Amino acid sequence: MPEFVQIMRFRTADFDALNTLTEQYRSDTAGRSTYTSEVVGRDVDSDEYVVIVTFPSKEAADINNALPETAAMATKLGGLTTDGPSFSNIEVIGRSSQPA
Repeated sequence: MPEFVQIMRFRTADFDALNTLTEQYRSDTAGRSTYTSEVVGRDVDSDEYVVIVTFPSKEAADINNALPETAAMATKLGGLTTDGPSFSNIEVIGRSSQPA
């Protein structure tokens, strides 16, 4: 099973509220969420926020997406965004890294 990545893009006028919401989600799903990493950033060209979440597989992402807290988070996120969110589901077919 290949690694799986979900990418979320959105704009918000209240990043602090979004950050608080995200921290609450992490706390509420501790020990049950299936993601392996999360990167939060801001696209300096479009002023959109980008969240990149990795999972060991699509099946693990499906399990995480089925958590009631995930659905609640998506609803609350929609209320905090001024544009979006939009989602991309990516099956990883290759990965490389630079040597140290």
